[in-house]
Amino acid sequence: MKNHSSKMNASAHYSKRRKLRVAIVGLTSCDGCSVTAIDMGAEFIAAVDHFELGDFFLIMDEKNKKAQYDVTFIEGAPLTKKNIAALKEARKRTKILVAYGACACQGVIPNIKNYIDKGKAVRYQYPKTWKQVDNMDILPLRKYVNVDFCLPGCPPDGRDVIAVLNAVREGINPRLLENPVCYECQLNGNECLLQKGEPCLGPVTRGGCDAVCLNLKFFCKGCRGLLAGYSSAQLEQQILKGTSRKNLERILQVFGIQEEWYNSQKKT
Repeated sequence: MKNHSSKMNASAHYSKRRKLRVAIVGLTSCDGCSVTAIDMGAEFIAAVDHFELGDFFLIMDEKNKKAQYDVTFIEGAPLTKKNIAALKEARKRTKILVAYGACACQGVIPNIKNYIDKGKAVRYQYPKTWKQVDNMDILPLRKYVNVDFCLPGCPPDGRDVIAVLNAVREGINPRLLENPVCYECQLNGNECLLQKGEPCLGPVTRGGCDAVCLNLKFFCKGCRGLLAGYSSAQLEQQILKGTSRKNLERILQVFGIQEEWYNSQKKT
């Protein structure tokens, strides 16, 4: 995702005069992304001391509903009309908007319903009130508003939030690691699951997670999205030697990367 250098430079100008005002806003999600930041404890508190933390849905509400921010992190996916309205309002009131976590960047788990009969599913789940349910396609934030930076992961590491804030404070465009998950996986001495005939998306998935799933013997499902410029074609051939296409597509749908997966093959 492209960053907007003009906005980053503007934030550097503000940083010389005062602390940057920061908000962390939640849409529909499990709140796991924000919890990882809080779990850092004293390290998170020390980092936030360099900023003015305004609205943070897990800790405190901003009393001034028209408050303006320099940086706003948006966690979760827009599943309802109310979510979309909140997202657009947040965009109006911030200089830099960060899609925070896989739900915000890709749609993730709720995105699975895009691949089924949503009408049938909502009537089954809510037989008496289904007409009152916002049963929309699940789209990432960038489909509704301009996003300045995407911080991927399910969840991202809490240190990533601090790194983004420090970069903005210094007027530097935040950058994502350009190595695949396989790089970290091999550094950690893990056995390659692909060589055992098991599916794994590590070769084309953006690293930065320290291969946490592989460290625990689970295969990579691509929660951090695909690396730009990488084709999934060769990896797909390898995976299909040990599993069906239907199962592969189920894996791709978990974190909302099926469209991205097939689009990467069209560019080669």
